[in-house]
Amino acid sequence: MFLTFDKNKKLISCASWVPNSHDSNEYVSMELDGEFDGSYEWTYTQKTVDGEIIYTPSKGDLIPVDKDEEKRKSNETALALMREKRDKLLSETDWWASSDLSGMSQERKDYRQKLRDLPETASPKLTDGELSGVTWPDKPKEGE
Repeated sequence: MFLTFDKNKKLISCASWVPNSHDSNEYVSMELDGEFDGSYEWTYTQKTVDGEIIYTPSKGDLIPVDKDEEKRKSNETALALMREKRDKLLSETDWWASSDLSGMSQERKDYRQKLRDLPETASPKLTDGELSGVTWPDKPKEGE
């Protein structure tokens, strides 16, 4: 693993190779012996040995976790997943509104309206990576 720092010793990237784009006096890239843990601040020290500059990466303090930010991102993801599934269910029933049909039953209209109302009526959450907090309407049987 190679770490690349800017001239202020701020970590800007990590990769399994030294990026060519960082070959300049603006950046310092070095190999890390051991595992990289992105939940910590990283910096480096430098010393000169026999006229050669040696850079040594060091793991600093644990990066503080903003619980409110994590919750907001989780809620945004849950809402996006709900909308994606809702849009798929609506597209599967678009043919119900075809002008070739004599009209849509009230049950079908209600089903589609409940799907469209989900962003306002549901409280989607991610629970163990699964979408929860959404009550999906029952799709009417054929002929209803």
